[in-house]
Amino acid sequence: MLLLCGYDIIENPLAPEDVTAFLNEAVNVRVTKELNVSDELTFDYPAVSEKAGMIQVNRMVLCEDQYYRIVRVSRGNDIVSAECIHVFFMDAAAVHLPSVADSIGVTPHSLVDSVADSIPNFTALSSSTLKLYKLKWIGEGDFMRGPTDSGEFKIDFFGVDKTNLLDFLKTVIKNAGVGELFYNNRAFAIVERTGHDTGIRLELSSNMEDIKVETDISTMITRLYPYGCDDMTIGSVYGQNYIDSPNISLYGVKAGYKDYSDYTDVYNLYYNAQWEFDAQNPDRIDVPSISISGSAVDLSKYASGGRVSTLSPGDRVTVVDGHGTQIYERVISLSYYPYEHRPAEITIGRVKRDLYFYISQISELASRYAKCSTTSGKISQRAISSGASAYAARANEAKKAEEGEG
Repeated sequence: MLLLCGYDIIENPLAPEDVTAFLNEAVNVRVTKELNVSDELTFDYPAVSEKAGMIQVNRMVLCEDQYYRIVRVSRGNDIVSAECIHVFFMDAAAVHLPSVADSIGVTPHSLVDSVADSIPNFTALSSSTLKLYKLKWIGEGDFMRGPTDSGEFKIDFFGVDKTNLLDFLKTVIKNAGVGELFYNNRAFAIVERTGHDTGIRLELSSNMEDIKVETDISTMITRLYPYGCDDMTIGSVYGQNYIDSPNISLYGVKAGYKDYSDYTDVYNLYYNAQWEFDAQNPDRIDVPSISISGSAVDLSKYASGGRVSTLSPGDRVTVVDGHGTQIYERVISLSYYPYEHRPAEITIGRVKRDLYFYISQISELASRYAKCSTTSGKISQRAISSGASAYAARANEAKKAEEGEG
């Protein structure tokens, strides 16, 4: 059952005792989750109910132990419809950070902690707490490490100003080159990868219908030419200017390049390029892009038990189509009805780089330009001097190791 709470503000802690009404007549309660995107909640309520008038924008709603803030209310003669966004995304975007100073050679965890400590009612989860979820802070597990790695994974973070908490966290992820947001109300972390291996099988014959599988090789690269700062290549150290994927024998030579203009060290350039072909990289560029979608219609027939509502973005499942083909991939998005027996929509695979992706990037660039511009339309000197850069610890260690052998 949905619980309606008060007009919580960011400065106040979330309080379960702040419940003002039980929305026992709510229908069409739908939760939508997507990897690295805000969770959303929608529901309808009878307009004739005495509680309908209490459904107001900015109030909080509690659903499955998670708080959502009402952002839009539509009132008709019969139905009141509400749209809500998860409290973490709503409130983190509303926390103004006048500036975040340069931090050179720091772990992402310590960097985020230093910023979060000054923000009331937001908590950066500790490593020990994350272990309860079987997750690890970015750089604190084996996910970021290669055979030559030793020491901590560190980044160089160049200061930003006039930003907010959510944008700051996204910048940290970009600097690190990998990472995903994990959150439980206003407690959060940047983890190496969300989700778990669930053992769940989604089969057309038992619990799925209308499975659609899309395979796309149009953007796949099996021979990568990496370019660093001032078009630096890896040829001076590694003998050739490209690296080949282990899959080149399967798909042939599909040449492409990637610009790592922030990297001035050839060893750093090489190891970051190798990551593009790594089996642990969820966005590796040398395999076909696969997207699977369908409806889960019978929640009681999972081979390993469980319900769709127990799945989360990032979880790994096995999808079996009508021809017996098995595909093991991650849940990208999930939309379900927590209080009704209705089909749940699931998308599994990778985020497709389609028109929506490019529109999203254009929107982000426009927002970034607005933040970096002066009132006369020129780019501020501060923005020019604070370009983002990440130097992985493993590259520095590899360089020292080779110099030591020499």
